Amino acid sequence: QTDVVARPSQLDGQEIGAVAVDAADGHAFVLYANRLNSNTTEAVVGALHIVHIETQVPVGYLALPTNTAAWDIVVEGNYAYLAGGSSGLFVVDVSDKANPAMGQIVAPDPALDDVLPDASTIAASFGELAINGSVLVAGTEGGGEVFDLTNPVSPSSTGTFFSTHPNDIEIDSRPIDSVQTTVIFIADQSSG
Repeated sequence: QTDVVARPSQLDGQEIGAVAVDAADGHAFVLYANRLNSNTTEAVVGALHIVHIETQVPVGYLALPTNTAAWDIVVEGNYAYLAGGSSGLFVVDVSDKANPAMGQIVAPDPALDDVLPDASTIAASFGELAINGSVLVAGTEGGGEVFDLTNPVSPSSTGTFFSTHPNDIEIDSRPIDSVQTTVIFIADQSSG
């Protein structure tokens, strides 16, 4: 049997962009309006919708800043992290599921910007996220940025990396030869 949870009326017509599930907490976190339509002057209604899994009852809603969107979401503890394109990494406090609150927005490192042949630049745009404990990786079209979440309210960049186009990112953390080791795996479009 498949059950469908009704979307909030203010999101009618908006598409679902990504979903994260916190099984231990029993909630699903749904992102709406993951595409910006350049053919219209309409304001984009990007939003985070929180639903209780067992009862399928919507419990919380947070509108994203006007004309921003998010492409991916990961949840760790009381915080959801949203890949907000060129706007950056959105930190959302979800400790009160009924009243999620937008926190810090961390801009992508300018080192990730694409420089075009005419010397103009295209701002880096976070599109994919991976998380494991206190390590978060935000992928862009040409690489990504690694963040330390020791302070989950304020992600701290630990560096950037370049690739042709990361299609998927996974993080593994385990003891290797008695040393806790974190390895970031990147499925790079043309480089493997």
